[in-house]
Amino acid sequence: SRNVTVTVTNSTTSGWCKLEIPYLKQVYDLTKGKKFHMFTINLDKERKLWEEDVKKESLPWPVLSDLKAFDGGVAGEYNVSGIPVIFLIDPEGKIVTNKLRGEGMISFIKQLSF
Repeated sequence: SRNVTVTVTNSTTSGWCKLEIPYLKQVYDLTKGKKFHMFTINLDKERKLWEEDVKKESLPWPVLSDLKAFDGGVAGEYNVSGIPVIFLIDPEGKIVTNKLRGEGMISFIKQLSF
């Protein structure tokens, strides 16, 4: 059986992205060990920025990077024009929502059955 996936697009310089980190850590804790996978795709153009940020924020999930930022394939393929965008993807690979944020995201994740 396949996993539900949360994909986060962010940047180290975005204040709005920083505000979501505590909520994303709650999601990670709620779903750890379940059929759930979570990762971030960072859209900074400088590798050093996102590497330092991952360490500083102690992010426990994988963080990937598209150094082409908004000119790259990830932003284009998923129509990302602003950040953060947090996608919930079902086991069939379909985007369920890209409107997850804050406490609403926590409530939504708690309602899922794994």
